[in-house]
Amino acid sequence: GNTMNVNGSRSKNSTFLLDGGFNTTLWRTSDQAAPNPDATQEIQIITNNFSAQYGRSSGAVVNVVTRSGTNEFHSGLFEFLRNDKLNARNFFQSTVSPLHQNQFGGTLGGPVIRNRTFFFGSYETLHVRSSQFVNSALPPTEAERAGNFSSQPTKNWPNDPRTGQPFPNGSIPANRLDPVAQSILEKAIPLPNLPDGRLQALRPLASNQSQATVKVDHMLGQSQRLSGTLFYLTNINNQPFDGGVNIPDYDVFAIHYHQWNAVVNHTWTISPTLLNEIGFTFTRDYFD
Repeated sequence: GNTMNVNGSRSKNSTFLLDGGFNTTLWRTSDQAAPNPDATQEIQIITNNFSAQYGRSSGAVVNVVTRSGTNEFHSGLFEFLRNDKLNARNFFQSTVSPLHQNQFGGTLGGPVIRNRTFFFGSYETLHVRSSQFVNSALPPTEAERAGNFSSQPTKNWPNDPRTGQPFPNGSIPANRLDPVAQSILEKAIPLPNLPDGRLQALRPLASNQSQATVKVDHMLGQSQRLSGTLFYLTNINNQPFDGGVNIPDYDVFAIHYHQWNAVVNHTWTISPTLLNEIGFTFTRDYFD
């Protein structure tokens, strides 16, 4: 989600709309995803003195309005590329971190019935394959994995839980080592690879996101307009758990996110000075 600070409000005190329909998460009151720029007609931002229909939050009101079809067919394709071949390396790294990012899609809009019914559609997908440079983990050395902490200062020697006193010579007897813990160390925790005992490595990260937008507009005579927007987004994101472990593949989990938005609006110009508008919104998002 997106957040913003407006007129001193907190970062999650703004209201976000999609074609006038509510598009703010009820979980953390931040903005849900919106259609890509090629599917967006305009973005309306109201920072103060907005009318009572927007009276929900103390911050701004942000309304993303999607494009509509016209009497002429229009289409477009786009591709945005980022790649490690074009990047500089981190000062502390000997090589450039891997990065392969492709963001591509297209739009198509036009008439279904000229001067009466129009459609517009958009699709975008984003594939990211990157790595996070980590060099702050202090994993156990080969001797420490075997229970030998004699190289550590005496105050850091492990205590025998049976006596409350440090193990003699800072070494845990082999028969006191837990085989489950030993297996975790062997399979999940790599050895240090720097002279000072740190582990320097690249943590692989991956993300796949796709979104689709469909909008239909229908003229009910000269004074009435009916429009409907359907937006769907899905994201599979492999990211590290925020536990400060900094060991590749040890604490990575996958988040699968889904979002649906359905907005129906009916606008009726009753007279030059009287306008009636009614809208229906359905929104749903959840994580796996």
